[in-house]
Amino acid sequence: MKRGTAIVAGFGALLLGAVVLAATGVIPSPFKFGGMDVVQSGSDEARALGETIEAAPPSPFDTVPVVESGSEQARAMGEEIRPDGRPAPDPFEMPIDIVESGSDKARAAGEMLPLDPIDDPFDAIDARARRDAAFAADSRFPRNPDGDVGTFRFDWVIDHRVDTRDALADFRYHLNSADGSWLVQGADIRHLLPESTIPGAQLEFLLRKGNGDMLACGKHRDVGPACTKLGNELPYAFAWLSDATRLRAFLDSVRSTPQTLGPGPGGGRPGVRGRMNADGSDRYLQVWVDRVPSTIATQVPWLGMGAGVLKDHRARVNRVVRRVRFESADLDGGDVVVDLLRMSPGEASRSTAGYRLVTAFTMPAIEEANALGASLAGLQDDSFVNQAREIQAALDACPRGTAGRDCRKTHRARMKQLNEDARRQALDFGQRHGLPTE
Repeated sequence: MKRGTAIVAGFGALLLGAVVLAATGVIPSPFKFGGMDVVQSGSDEARALGETIEAAPPSPFDTVPVVESGSEQARAMGEEIRPDGRPAPDPFEMPIDIVESGSDKARAAGEMLPLDPIDDPFDAIDARARRDAAFAADSRFPRNPDGDVGTFRFDWVIDHRVDTRDALADFRYHLNSADGSWLVQGADIRHLLPESTIPGAQLEFLLRKGNGDMLACGKHRDVGPACTKLGNELPYAFAWLSDATRLRAFLDSVRSTPQTLGPGPGGGRPGVRGRMNADGSDRYLQVWVDRVPSTIATQVPWLGMGAGVLKDHRARVNRVVRRVRFESADLDGGDVVVDLLRMSPGEASRSTAGYRLVTAFTMPAIEEANALGASLAGLQDDSFVNQAREIQAALDACPRGTAGRDCRKTHRARMKQLNEDARRQALDFGQRHGLPTE
């Protein structure tokens, strides 16, 4: 217990004890005055006993002179009288209602507090304008050549992960954001083309042009440095991406397509499933995108090999595609899944100058070669083989000796001309499609 508290407690106990003793008569009561007379203060008896009372101090209001309003004395003291004779208005007397700040009445009167949400009628207009401008923006990077010979440049690099029946592999390639062309180099080519695609060739790079044509370039044991033009013969999953009409059809088909999605890439990214028609039959594609639009400026309908950037004409935004599932696109009829691991700026270039251009392995060239082979060795009446047999039969029928000299000469000339025609057609095919003809 503190010292002050102890003193108070002790004093209280002492006083209580005194009261108890006085009540029992042990000591006289301290509150009883015995026979003492009580005299009222201010009475004659008190004054006779010597009491003196001092005069009360004057009131502070007694010394203030009272001045009548409107008098000369009041005007001399600063009073102002309005022309209509009424006193000047009190500056603290408001002629309007006093409204409490923050109340509904204050808001109705136009008060706006800093924390109040204020809708700017131009915000939505500005947001739409910014969105439309971003959607309409095009890449400033140079487009690649339309032809097959030249230097091809790229401004973005993409890392993909491909999951198929036979492999789960990462690979890298380069993109041109102006025309959608891309470049795959070195060992990464095997993820798109098997090594046996072009017998006798060691591929160095694979180039997809903006128009969809493919060039597989490297060294061939018989041809030397060459680029083989593949046309659009890669799997449909890549060929159709450059077609804006097909992309629109895919996006428009989402509403009428059952949304039975496989596993997504995570992160709460939305996914959709739609139909596409690339080879005369309906195929199904599943796409997952980021919630935040892409900032890449491009007018390419779909930038990259599926996972990349697509232009969503419905919402007028460029979307980052994180995962694509190509249903039934694998060799065993299963799905092929492509994930976007990274997409970042990065320049690269390759030149096709110095490479012989070989087009003999495109579908049109193969069809032409098959037709040429049929005309030379086919079963039709005008085929090379049938004509040669007919000429040989005529030779065999020529008379022997001098009598058949002119007959043999005529039919041998026919056979020679037939051989020259066949050789000329073969050489013409080889020259037109980049094959060695010497």
